[in-house]
Amino acid sequence: MGVPYLRSEQIKAGRDALVERMRKPSWIVRRETDEGLLSSLIRDRIGASARIMEIGSSNGRVLKSLQDRGFQNLIGVDIDDYLEFSELKPLLRTADLNHERFPADDGSIDALLALEIFEHLENPWHFARECARVLRPGGLLILSTPWGHTVWDKLRFLRRGSLINFHPANNHITFLTKDVFNKAFGRDFVIKQMIFDRGWIPFLRPRRWNRFLPAHPLWSLKVCYVMERKG
Repeated sequence: MGVPYLRSEQIKAGRDALVERMRKPSWIVRRETDEGLLSSLIRDRIGASARIMEIGSSNGRVLKSLQDRGFQNLIGVDIDDYLEFSELKPLLRTADLNHERFPADDGSIDALLALEIFEHLENPWHFARECARVLRPGGLLILSTPWGHTVWDKLRFLRRGSLINFHPANNHITFLTKDVFNKAFGRDFVIKQMIFDRGWIPFLRPRRWNRFLPAHPLWSLKVCYVMERKG
């Protein structure tokens, strides 16, 4: 969201500023609202009657898209109410995802969405455990986050010791290497698919030319994991 690291109480106090920043959708939100990517994934693997929870539901655009595409059993969770759509208000549950339990019973959720929220969390291990707790066996966890393993990230790390999407001017505070990510999620989940954002070259100007680059682990700054809860 382009703001320095904020604690939970600061996030709540700065609600209006965050609402304004949320108006610009992330790549994965655009993929859902424009083409129904997430809806198709859930419908194909779970079915239209899936009970879906979005963790970090933000302004509700993904929930609204899911609803418009026929999904009715929806829950949104966030630290505060940022919803743009009044009809979604009854679906919202509030929780501090850094340390509180997700508002759902064990094994009661068919599909869990966590879009561009993981990198903002103080306790990714708590998050991973809660995802495993609320999802039923065979349920889906769809998690998008900065990738951090591009050629450009590796060059930047060699030169500066930092990554492109993790710097002092934003509130991205959690990045796991591939092995540590597998430690966090591999016990309870199997990665079924990895969807990458379009490629990116930092010195390519104008930047609109980046849209012609293919999605690839070496060039893409963002990734979306599609994971299945183990039985």
